[in-house]
Amino acid sequence: MHGAQLFEHLAAYPADARLFEGAMAAGTSFLGLVPGLPDLPATGTVVDVGGSDGRLLDLVLTAAPGLRGVLFDRPHVTAAAAEVPAAHGERAEVVAGDFFHDPVPAGGDLYLLSRIMHDWDDERCSAILRNVRAAMAEGATPAVVERPIRDDPGTLLPLAFDVHMMVNTVQGGERTTDEHRRLPAADGFALEDVRELPLDVAVLIARAVV
Repeated sequence: MHGAQLFEHLAAYPADARLFEGAMAAGTSFLGLVPGLPDLPATGTVVDVGGSDGRLLDLVLTAAPGLRGVLFDRPHVTAAAAEVPAAHGERAEVVAGDFFHDPVPAGGDLYLLSRIMHDWDDERCSAILRNVRAAMAEGATPAVVERPIRDDPGTLLPLAFDVHMMVNTVQGGERTTDEHRRLPAADGFALEDVRELPLDVAVLIARAVV
């Protein structure tokens, strides 16, 4: 209808971007449980890749006062993400960039990718993962927050969101747990654990491999 992919349209129309970000924030009640799942280090740096308004990073920094945080997202998004540095001072930094084309902030101990992968096809997800892998410090952990499709017929939300992503992003969609295992395996990671959250969401914990 608008002659552009969703995120390109949002970059050009700030009012629409704020509306989209508000809608995303309205569905984040489960994020309050995320900081308890990835085994947060006592010290070091957490990088929230594509972290939008910084809500998840704020929760992580509140839960782990010894950590520093970096919020990384496109310029039109980070322009509206002033609350995290305001709340955490020098512990929080906002870096503007595109995770397809710009270097992901380097040297982090934990890299969060919350509801990012379902926006893109496998080729684009691989580009994101390769950029994260290139930025990671030795021993760092990537943690992916997504809604994996399960074999259990009672878990219907991932299937509904699969259609939702197809409508909104064209190239996006939810993935099965096996697909979440295979995709990072091709890009320097091994999926080690799947930790459950409400609303059929999960934190997928991986590790870098040689």
